[in-house]
Amino acid sequence: MENNNEAVNKLDLNGKKSKNKKFVIILGILIALAVYLISGFRLVSATEVAVVERFGKIVAVQPAGVHYGLRGIDFYNKIQINQQNIRALYTTATSDIYAVKQIVQTQFTVDSKMAESLYLKFLNTHVDSIIKPILSQSIKEVTSKYTIEDLITKRAELGQAITDNARARLDGYGIKIISIEIVNVELPADYKAALAQKTEAP
Repeated sequence: MENNNEAVNKLDLNGKKSKNKKFVIILGILIALAVYLISGFRLVSATEVAVVERFGKIVAVQPAGVHYGLRGIDFYNKIQINQQNIRALYTTATSDIYAVKQIVQTQFTVDSKMAESLYLKFLNTHVDSIIKPILSQSIKEVTSKYTIEDLITKRAELGQAITDNARARLDGYGIKIISIEIVNVELPADYKAALAQKTEAP
């Protein structure tokens, strides 16, 4: 009888262990599932829109706010739509063939309505792929129409001409140029020498 009781107790104990193990496994699965589902909440800030991609296809463009997408399935590609600045040094040539270095600051925004099209074309590399090259082209093209003296005396006019040129090229992409300002012009050494000679001449 004692042996039978021991066997029954062992069976009960093994049964309880088995049930506990199953419970722990199920609980672990439920916790993992809950964490996965909770991780799907995404925050899009007021300065962004998110182009949502699922299995390689764009399914939505989400504005600012809290949104939900399955982690690992829905990819939120955020595009900045607030005012942004690009400050860079450009080497250009004037109409009288002087090589001039200019520090130029550009302010721009992205039209949220064009975010999907912009993402499809450039996969979120639009700043380097299209904005910077067009800015460089516009600055060089416009500067080549001005003399070196114009760069000194007509800086505001030159800045506006560059703004108009770049704006016309980028507007179709949904990129809005707010302003382009010539912050500094570094005059070439040969021009400085010529000026010095004029100043020293009687």
